[in-house]
Amino acid sequence: EHTPKKKFLDFDWVITNLQEKKPRFFIAIADACNNFLDFFAKKGGKTRDFPIIPNQEHYQTLFLNYQGYIIASSSKPGQKSWNRNSIGGVYTQAFLKSLNDSLIALPQPDWETIMIRANVPIPIVTDSQSYRTIIQQPQF
Repeated sequence: EHTPKKKFLDFDWVITNLQEKKPRFFIAIADACNNFLDFFAKKGGKTRDFPIIPNQEHYQTLFLNYQGYIIASSSKPGQKSWNRNSIGGVYTQAFLKSLNDSLIALPQPDWETIMIRANVPIPIVTDSQSYRTIIQQPQF
């Protein structure tokens, strides 16, 4: 198959191609338009330290017992998506935290709860001197 003749891959094109394959379940997440912000590094950014607690039953519940799809993006149209240097996009981090917290805390994790928790507004400090803050609003 051919990709669109653009410099960047269009998320709608990815979703359409996945849907055409008629999978039982798929997840498409775009954490795009990351901008380099070196003030996060100066403030001592954390590394990825999410606990991974393997629980086969929880993973089976999420990945084998669902049908349909989840489509999410790190910000609404017109908004930037931010990153934290070496640890990646703030939305990716919110999603992984929500997923891992749900795998640990919920007796029966479900995608709706995971996505609701991952899609809360994310405050972004854009100026480390004045602490000017904007909101990145994920969507799913």
